[in-house]
Amino acid sequence: MKKAFLLFVASLMMVVGAKAEEGTDLVATLNHEGKMLAYYGQGALKSAHAAASDGDVITLSAGTFNSVDITKNITIRGVGMISDGKTDNRRTCISGGFTMTLPKNSHEFTLEGVYCEGMAAYAVPPTAKSATTNAYANASFVKCIFHSGLTLEDVYGKLVDCYFENGYTYLNGNY
Repeated sequence: MKKAFLLFVASLMMVVGAKAEEGTDLVATLNHEGKMLAYYGQGALKSAHAAASDGDVITLSAGTFNSVDITKNITIRGVGMISDGKTDNRRTCISGGFTMTLPKNSHEFTLEGVYCEGMAAYAVPPTAKSATTNAYANASFVKCIFHSGLTLEDVYGKLVDCYFENGYTYLNGNY
């Protein structure tokens, strides 16, 4: 009986340890005012975004992060948009849809090297809405895959080596 109990406790500790390691594989590193701050787990992107300021850079490890609505002109950089079994490379994925409501200022929003599972959409703030001028914000999307699409409204920016799984296959240029 004692051996069975000890075996059960040892097995439970191994499972808990494995789950704890899974969370530490996901890292969002924020470069903020010359300091590097690390956040861990599926909610790491949300935590890093909350601490970020316009102009900061968030670097994501491989793995799947929970989405967060973007409200700052920052750079979010992943390790890549494609998983490659031959080289054991894993992609950076943002699960769920998200909205980008960006302030108009001197910084640019950039999303690079990320696979977006859900719809990515701009929502122009009511104070910045302008039907006649299409110069709301600068945004760049570089080497990203959009599984459910990307919607843009009153925005200038550029797409570089982006793929769309819901129709478009490849797009380069300004929009």
